[in-house]
Amino acid sequence: MGCAPTLVDERSERGEESEETLDVEASPARRGAGELASSAEEREPDGPQPDDQPEDRVEAIEGTPEPSEEEPEPVPLTAADLNLGPNWELAPHPITVSNVAKGDPEQTLSDEELLQQAEEDPAWRAADGERYEALIVLEDGTSFGRRGPAPTAPTPDASNNFFNPNPEPVPEEPASDLNPQKQILCGDLVCDRRTRVSSTTTLSGYPERTIGALNEVTLAGFSRCTGTKIGPRAVITAAHCVMEENGTIINSPGYFHPGQTDDEHPNGAAIWHSGVFLRDFRGGRREFDYAIVWLNDSQAMYNLGHLWAEWYDNAASYDGKNARLLGYPLKATYPTQLWSLCLASPLANHHCDGWMYRDSNDLSIVSFLSTNQLRYDIDATGGQSGSSVITKTNGTWTILGIHWGYSNDWNRAARFRQSMWDDVCSMIAYVPSAYGSHPGCN
Repeated sequence: MGCAPTLVDERSERGEESEETLDVEASPARRGAGELASSAEEREPDGPQPDDQPEDRVEAIEGTPEPSEEEPEPVPLTAADLNLGPNWELAPHPITVSNVAKGDPEQTLSDEELLQQAEEDPAWRAADGERYEALIVLEDGTSFGRRGPAPTAPTPDASNNFFNPNPEPVPEEPASDLNPQKQILCGDLVCDRRTRVSSTTTLSGYPERTIGALNEVTLAGFSRCTGTKIGPRAVITAAHCVMEENGTIINSPGYFHPGQTDDEHPNGAAIWHSGVFLRDFRGGRREFDYAIVWLNDSQAMYNLGHLWAEWYDNAASYDGKNARLLGYPLKATYPTQLWSLCLASPLANHHCDGWMYRDSNDLSIVSFLSTNQLRYDIDATGGQSGSSVITKTNGTWTILGIHWGYSNDWNRAARFRQSMWDDVCSMIAYVPSAYGSHPGCN
C-alpha cells in the first residue's frame, strides 16, 4: 500500500531520482496498486461475487431524489466518431483485443524487459518502421497510430482558473485524514491510513462523483481499476489498466461507475465506455502510464462534471501542496485475495468492500521527479491504479498525476506536464460531447 518512510536517501533529499526497479517483493500492506496479484483467470471469477456485507451500509438520505438508473444503449465508438488530426493514420499491424477482464494487472517483467517488449511490438510501428507515439484502439481492434507529438494545447494555470469557468468556493476541510501522522515502520494493516467514503451524500458530491470504478459489468460494488472524468466524456486512468505487458488491450470496452457503493449507484447507472487512447507505459519508467477511455454520451453523464489539470516544472511548487488519492480498491471475493485489504472496512476480515477509499498528505520537494513522475506518502492498494492525485487550487479541483503503483518506499504517478496535457486535451477534442465542451480543448 506504500506507506513511505519519512527518511529518504541523500539523492532523494536532493530531489534526484535513483536507478531503481519495482519493489515487487513488498508485503501486501506496502505494495502499490500496479503490482498486485496475477492474472484475472487466477484471481477473479466472471462478474462480482458474494461477499460479507458491511453492517453500517449508508442508506440514501431522506428527501434526496433517487437518481435514474436508465442509461442510453451502449454505442461503440467508431472511426467515424474520431475527429483526428493530420498526424494520425490507420495502423498497418493488428493489435490484440482480449475479452478477458483483468483487475489491476501486476508488473511481472523488469523495466528492461518491458522496454524490450515495447521495442519488439509491431502494433506500435508504422509501415515504414517509425514508432508511433500513441495509439487509439477501437472495440473491434481497429487502431490508429500517431506520428510525433500531439498538437500543443493551451496551458491551464491559476491565471485562467485551469479553464474552470465556475470554480467552487473553498469549503472547510475535514481534519480526519489530512496530514496524518507518519508511519515510519509499516507492518500489515497498521500502515493503512485510508478512510472509507461511507456517505452517499459525499459520493454524489463534487469531486467524488467524477471518480469511479472501471469494470466490465453494470452492477455496483466491483472494480478492476479506477478512473476520473477529465473532460465532458473523457475518463483518464492508467495505461496498464487497459494494456498488458505483451501489448494486448484489456478491460475495454467496459463500464464506469461514478461514486458507487458496494451495491448502489448514487449518481445514476453505470456508464458504458468504448475505445481507448494510450501511450506505451512499457518505456519511460512509467511516465507514460496514462490512458483515456470515452463514455457513452448523455446529459446525465455530462452533468457529473469533470476535474481539471495542474502541473509545475519545478520541485518547489509542489512543496507543501496537499494531495489526495481517492479510488476503488479491488474487492476481495474469496479467501485467497488477502492482499485486497482495507483497515477502515467494516467487514470483520478487513476485505475491501466496494466503496471508495481515500488518503491524503502534503507533497514535498522530493515529490517532483525529473522522470516526469510524482512520488508521495499516500496509501493505496490494488484497484486504485488509474486514480488521480488531486488537489484544490483557488477553488478548483485539479489532477496532478495518474497513480500507477509503488516503488522503493513511495507510491507514484505519471506527473502532468505540457506534453501529457497535449495528449489528453487532444483526446477531449477528438471525441466531443453533444452536451457541452471543455473551454481549453474544444
